Amino acid sequence: MTIQSTATEPVNGIAAPGVLVDLIAREVYVDVEPVRLTRREFDLLLHLVRHPGVAFNRVQLLRAVWGHEFSGERTVDVHIRRLRVKIGPYSAHITTLHGWGYRLEPGRPFSIHG
Repeated sequence: MTIQSTATEPVNGIAAPGVLVDLIAREVYVDVEPVRLTRREFDLLLHLVRHPGVAFNRVQLLRAVWGHEFSGERTVDVHIRRLRVKIGPYSAHITTLHGWGYRLEPGRPFSIHG
């Protein structure tokens, strides 16, 4: 399933856009370079990439990614901040909705393989 493809060089035989989420290997590539994510960072990015343009509040993200809402809403903020650092030039595509939550802007160079 590909969200958008603006191919650069292949990764494992796959044309890699800006940010490629590989479900089979549970790996993420930014501009063809592998990026190490924690399990939660990977799951959070995957959830956002699967739902581009959808606004999620922190409780919705806790339920969807963590499976509960007992970790505290600021946990989401910390994971988003770390994820933004790791995806570097594409971090601005994860939009903060002040007083609400987060959204991955649609039509951006994010794709899923697997």
